[in-house]
Amino acid sequence: MALLELTLITILITLLIITISALPLHLAVSFLGGRSSIFKAFLVMIVTGIVIVVITPFFSFGRIIAFILLIWIYREMFRLKWYKAFFAWILQMIFIFLIGFVLSAIGLGMLIF
Repeated sequence: MALLELTLITILITLLIITISALPLHLAVSFLGGRSSIFKAFLVMIVTGIVIVVITPFFSFGRIIAFILLIWIYREMFRLKWYKAFFAWILQMIFIFLIGFVLSAIGLGMLIF
């Protein structure tokens, strides 16, 4: 019974982390005028994570291919133009950095880094 509870807790914590990490993506896409929701950002985070893990090790330029696929997924899922999808990725990174900086400033930096 304890193993089942531990597994459920681990799954819930993982889902919470993915949901929290989807917030910067949702904010970035919304800022650029894309069609976003927290649930859609959550799904995109899961899909892009799987794509990156699958593509990167199998090709010599796997990181470049995975990055292009990530931008394409952003473009298709959020109905953005190519350059806006790229800027959404940049804004997502900026939001993650700012959230990490704020959490570090108030002593909670270990939650994100």
